[in-house]
Amino acid sequence: MIQNEGKIKFVCSIITAWHLIGLKSYLLKLKEENNNTVEGIVFIEKHPVNGYLIKDDMLDFGWGVICHCVYGSGTDSVLRELANYHSFESDFHVITPCFPEIILCNKIMRHFSVKAKAIVLDEGVGSYDTSLLRWAKSVMIDTKSLRDSLHFVGRYFYQRFLKAYKRIKVENFMLFKDNSGELSVDEDVVRYYTKLMNQSAGGAIEVEENRYILFFTNPLEEEGNVIGDDLINIYNEIVSICEARGYSVLFRLHPRETLLDKYKDFKIITSQASSSEDLLNRLEKKPAYVIGAHSTSLVTAKLFFDIQAITIGKILYNYSRTDYCKHLIDKYNKNFSSVVYIPSSLEEIDNILTS
Repeated sequence: MIQNEGKIKFVCSIITAWHLIGLKSYLLKLKEENNNTVEGIVFIEKHPVNGYLIKDDMLDFGWGVICHCVYGSGTDSVLRELANYHSFESDFHVITPCFPEIILCNKIMRHFSVKAKAIVLDEGVGSYDTSLLRWAKSVMIDTKSLRDSLHFVGRYFYQRFLKAYKRIKVENFMLFKDNSGELSVDEDVVRYYTKLMNQSAGGAIEVEENRYILFFTNPLEEEGNVIGDDLINIYNEIVSICEARGYSVLFRLHPRETLLDKYKDFKIITSQASSSEDLLNRLEKKPAYVIGAHSTSLVTAKLFFDIQAITIGKILYNYSRTDYCKHLIDKYNKNFSSVVYIPSSLEEIDNILTS
């Protein structure tokens, strides 16, 4: 049996660097509210395409939070790991991105005689697309398995039933609140994310450019959404507009992109930053604008660093080869129109840069 220093307060599952930022921000809030050391277990799960994206040394908090790291996933694995510990807080937190883990909450309450509640972290822009069909499709795209997709749907409905039957509390720790279908910024949550950024920056990253724009890419060609030649033609036109207005353009490539030859004539910013947010936090000189398609990074650039953000989703719309991509663009533009600029043409991008 592991002799934990205090009572275990939480268990969490994360996959990406963005999940990790959300977890740290929530634990910062929890630490402030409890005014005591917070101890818990973090399960680092494998990404279905890219493998493990988080390393255990990234969970060395150093400000009153103790994390025991485990590589793995699944309800049974969590229960087995919790059985190694001898003391739990009565108000136990089950922390997961995007969806509440109601089934796990119920099993923890049964096995360990605690009152568990589900905490939902921000998944990124996908958190705000509540279409079950969209998520079922997303699961099938990631796992290439119809069975996994159907299992997701069944689990979704069972969790809704269990939440109501067992009266399990769910708390959202997300950047936006849903007010009857309309999103508004949750300023309290943004404050904790921003506070985390302010106290956890790594080594400074310098760029040579005096005036520059940062372009966040998406794996649009890899996912079959836009033809590579069309993308490059649009990107070239955007770069020309920016340069004509006195800005250099640096590209930050998405980690899931593999078809990289098309970027050979562009300036690429390379760093060991764990996420786009980490990159922006560490840049000695911030960009004047950020540009991208339907990237979470555009939203967080504006919310955390007050950098003007421009989405080219409407411009890409007519080049989109899949209804799925068009759905993502439509949903993104509807949800985040209060945070990002949404030009309909290249001329409008030029107008934004000169306004």
